[in-house]
Amino acid sequence: MFRNGTVTQKDYVNPKGVVHILSGVAGAPERQGFNESRPLPDWARKDSWTDENSYSRLKFYNRTHVRIQQISNNNGTVLDEFVIINDH
Repeated sequence: MFRNGTVTQKDYVNPKGVVHILSGVAGAPERQGFNESRPLPDWARKDSWTDENSYSRLKFYNRTHVRIQQISNNNGTVLDEFVIINDH
């Protein structure tokens, strides 16, 4: 989570703010183009960006747990995934 210019949380257990998910590969990859040497921001989830076409899959287990997966169009493999838990 990111609030007022500061990283407040890096897991997804009872998030203290809104979880924003950017899904897709429109435009230049994060590390190419204008600022190739720029490090990833502190709020970035992972350091493995891809230009592979993919889609998102959400599975709601119940009112407190949801799994988000990024799936490759090429072969159906899971490129990334995480679970948001909010049991408050």
